[in-house]
Amino acid sequence: AKAADAVPSAAAMDAALHAARVLSRRGTKRTFEARLERLPDGAFIRWRDAPALVQGDSLRPWTPSGYAAALPRPASARVTLLTPAPTVAVLTAGYRPALHQSAL
Repeated sequence: AKAADAVPSAAAMDAALHAARVLSRRGTKRTFEARLERLPDGAFIRWRDAPALVQGDSLRPWTPSGYAAALPRPASARVTLLTPAPTVAVLTAGYRPALHQSAL
């Protein structure tokens, strides 16, 4: 509600997330370009050709067996954002997701 300035219905949230995740005609994942320094904790980016979690002053590369060791988060970089824009808005508004123990 804080991110949307309203209390959206589940159907409205689902529709917004679907539109932000998938290019409708191709069915491929939609990504966005973003400034790394502006992204909230919990967002996922493509870093060195792999997904990584933004976490404080670190990036945590994701692997199928869990998160890898933390890498320093650059002070400034343009990155490919994998997290849908509505989810980034929710994270920016203060939501903190539960993380796998390998990210702690």
